[in-house]
Formats: sequence, C-alpha cells, structure tokens
Amino acid sequence: MELASLEEVDPQGREGQRPARAKGWWTGFLVTAGLWAFAAGCVSLGSLVPSHDAPPAGPACQVVATWTNQVAFVPDPVHNGEPAPGLAGRVYLFGQTIDFPVAGAGSMVFDLFDDAHPVPGKGPVLLEEWRFDPDTLKRLLCRDAIGWGYTVFLPWGTYRPDITRVHLKVCYTPVNGTPIYASCSPMTLTKDDAAHPVVESPPAAVPGGNPVSLPLGTTRAGGQSPLAATPAGNPVSLQKPRPLTPQLSAGQPEGLEHTSPGQRPGNTGPS
Repeated sequence: MELASLEEVDPQGREGQRPARAKGWWTGFLVTAGLWAFAAGCVSLGSLVPSHDAPPAGPACQVVATWTNQVAFVPDPVHNGEPAPGLAGRVYLFGQTIDFPVAGAGSMVFDLFDDAHPVPGKGPVLLEEWRFDPDTLKRLLCRDAIGWGYTVFLPWGTYRPDITRVHLKVCYTPVNGTPIYASCSPMTLTKDDAAHPVVESPPAAVPGGNPVSLPLGTTRAGGQSPLAATPAGNPVSLQKPRPLTPQLSAGQPEGLEHTSPGQRPGNTGPS
C-alpha cells in the first residue's frame, strides 16, 4: 500500500509534511526490531515471517498478547544506529472461541505502567503509550506456529534499569465496534539472556480440547509456572479524555503515535 504523506506535530501544534518513505522505513524498523528481539529469545526467527496465504477473516472478540520479559536493545536508525531500548511481543486476535487467530482491520493502543514504583494512593505510573493505526498494523501481520498475529516492538524512551516490574495494557478497537482489552498481568524484566515469552491470557485450546503448544520455557505473566499452551486498541485515554499532541521524530510515522508522561501530564496510573 502506498502511503501518501506523514503528518508531524510539533510542541506548538503546527503540522508539517514529510516524505512517504519516512513512514515506510519506520514501519520496517518496527518489524525488523521485533523479529530481532524474538530471534534473540526463544522464538524461532524462521517462524515469524510473512506468509503468502491469506489470513483468516472474521470479527475479533478476544485479544491475547505475549511479551518477551527482557528489554531488547536494537540499532536506532534515527540516531546513527545507537542501541535503543524497547519491548517486543506478539498480539493475536480471536473470535468467540480461542482456536485460530484472525486478522483485524482496527487499531491498537499499548500503555506501559511501572509496577516497581507505584505512587501511594494512585497505583502504577503510566510511563508511555503507543498507538498503531490500521495501516501500520497490517504491515506488522505475520504468521508463526500459533497462527496469524502482529509482531510488535515498542521503543521505550523512558527506560531506566531500576524499572524491573511492569505491565502492558493492550486494547484493540475494531473499525466498527467497541474496544477489546487483553488480560493484563505484571511481568518481571530480566537483565540476562534468560528471557522467555510471557503470556497474558489463559491457555488457548483448539476444537477438541487440545492446547495450542508454545515454545518450551514460556511462563504465565506474573508467575513462574511453565505453560505449554497459547501465547498470542484505540481508546483515546484510559482516564478522562485528554488532548494528545505527541512529538514525532524525523522517523516516526503518523501510523505510530508515541507519548510519554512529559507529553501527557497528570497521568500517573490506570483509572
């Protein structure tokens, strides 16, 4: 799909235009970074490649997300290849039953919360938010052993080594429908190469009751027990609506809106 232009919003709210190729290479960076992060962990790179087969169509009723519980550092093309931190994961959409993933036509929002330093009386602190529009999500769609899903890499600009426990709130908004949220549990981030995918959903079963197998070493979010089953929006805000005027870097497309506390003052936790 050809992309006409990229709108950039500066702190004063002025809009500008950037060449279409900016969005294209940034989306390519997100895909490459996600695949690189998974290749460094337990998921085979060969299983996360685009397929020529058409993904199953159908309304999405459930969202399942799985994350690698290690901060990935990938070369940032905007800053001369300097290592940039981020979180990598896979998101799957299902119908009324958890059997075979389907492809959606909506948008997704990811909110990252700091569970290691909660604010007394307010709970976990909202660190950053990423918004993917439908066109960007289509480019992140690929198939693995589980089925069709979205390989997501979230550049983490506010990362600090002392943030060791977080949770990600994932919301998928269909084109014509209400927002759908994935299960959300805290996960502990590792500092070594022992990272494994963390599943934020109950085990998925295929017709007949047989669980969908995942790579060995997968753990349930917030726990240590092995899980030999499943891995795997656009709410304006999970609090009171607040206008967003995100700063887009030279390489950030309109398809990915990325905000942090400095751009959303007052957001300290989930409502």
